[in-house]
Amino acid sequence: MTTPDPQPADPAPADGEPSTPPIVRLDAPPDSAASLLTATLVEALRARGYRTASAERRPGGRLAVTLPSGGRVGVEREVAEADLGPFVAGLDPRADLVFAFGYEEPSTPPPTAIVLTAGGEELATVDPAELEPSLQTGGPSPVVEDLASLLDARVLGSEEPPRGGERVEGSSGRGLGERVRGLFRRRG
Repeated sequence: MTTPDPQPADPAPADGEPSTPPIVRLDAPPDSAASLLTATLVEALRARGYRTASAERRPGGRLAVTLPSGGRVGVEREVAEADLGPFVAGLDPRADLVFAFGYEEPSTPPPTAIVLTAGGEELATVDPAELEPSLQTGGPSPVVEDLASLLDARVLGSEEPPRGGERVEGSSGRGLGERVRGLFRRRG
């Protein structure tokens, strides 16, 4: 198993233009721990110095945006996933990353796991049955920390590889790479 090569960050915008934050889409089954995962990922990324926003597409095309400051904005029109980065940058140019919810294709069945994608590439698939016990521990969740490292390296352009290298042992004795499928898988 190898760790993925970090993708270079987008080039800096021209002077005066706000940078466009990358979008990480979360597709999740109903009643999964996706909201809790997002909240803990936001905190883990905040501890690394990143500012994150989230955008949830609701029925009828409405959009609910939570900004890095914690402020919330309701939008009464459809905003396409491809337009979320510039849209959020217009609301708060300090946003480094946007988590997007509700952008699943209506013709596909709901996922059975939480799937994180960026730029059309699957980054990780998280089994909710493995995630929930990890989130109920007394300290930082190893699943969340490894996902934050993955986002840091592959989406936000950090020079550091994901924490733990190729395999991180969890309390169950199974490698975290086995529990969070796709986390360290190289994409072709």
